[in-house]
Amino acid sequence: STVFCNNITVVQLKNILKASNLLGNSLPLFFNQVLIIISAGVEDVESLSETLINQLMICSDLKIIAIIKDNSQGSCSISFRTNAYGSDIDVSKLALELGGGGHHYMAGARAMGDAGTVKRLVIKTIQKVFPELGQQ
Repeated sequence: STVFCNNITVVQLKNILKASNLLGNSLPLFFNQVLIIISAGVEDVESLSETLINQLMICSDLKIIAIIKDNSQGSCSISFRTNAYGSDIDVSKLALELGGGGHHYMAGARAMGDAGTVKRLVIKTIQKVFPELGQQ
């Protein structure tokens, strides 16, 4: 299995994310230094996931983490993170492309559609804004 982070394999990371109750029945999507998580509808994703996301950014070579939370009202909120320790990736560009905003290392947006539709939109946006990271 591929080593992902401080000798943690991708399989182990998926188990950690599942144990955090962040994923529900969905699986995270990894591609080319990007991690996309569809939240299990946990009420307060930000507080639950902040420490976990920060640890993933610090100990890995991930460039972008996107968390999609289905609001069950025909829209999703999207939270983008990048490593605050010298990353050249500005996730506010992703959020702006989707009508949101934020800062270099942390940004967000809302998008219409269910989580699967929004996940595809996030992938296309990453491919457009950061073509070097957009290959699945």
